[in-house]
Amino acid sequence: MTLATLHARFLQHCAVEKRLRPMTIKSYRSDFGLFLAFLRRRSRTLSPKGRGQGEGPRARRPTLRAFTTALIRDYQAHMATRRWSVNTVRRRLVELNRFAGWLVERRYLQRSPMIGISVPRRERRLPRVLDWSQVEQIVAGERKPRDRAILALLAYGGLRRGEVMGADVGDY
Repeated sequence: MTLATLHARFLQHCAVEKRLRPMTIKSYRSDFGLFLAFLRRRSRTLSPKGRGQGEGPRARRPTLRAFTTALIRDYQAHMATRRWSVNTVRRRLVELNRFAGWLVERRYLQRSPMIGISVPRRERRLPRVLDWSQVEQIVAGERKPRDRAILALLAYGGLRRGEVMGADVGDY
């Protein structure tokens, strides 16, 4: 069975049973597509005459047998050489880990190929903070009363974006 077919089933599981958000499913699909593209390029460069796993349409369809710890380590190294952010690498490895866990749970694999793969820690950055004079200029410079009120709630009330969006006029 191909990895793409199994991943499609995994996405169905994520959508129906796990009830993940559509954007999460879209991200998983996109990230796995990049992984498959890496796997295809790798198999072409490693095989004789650059033909992958042989000729014909099956050469472009990696199977479950290709999903190994060594391959995932190579993919991790590939992502590092592309200088992708730590958070991007982390997200893609976490998605592969969830897929691998699903494969083990459904008995497609006996052991997860993610065992022994270290996932980098999330990179945390402090938010940039404007000078108070800049904040006052922004609020005072807004012409529309509605938008000025929103900015004032954010700045002077210390509310978060979601809190302002979820508020009703009667709340204030």
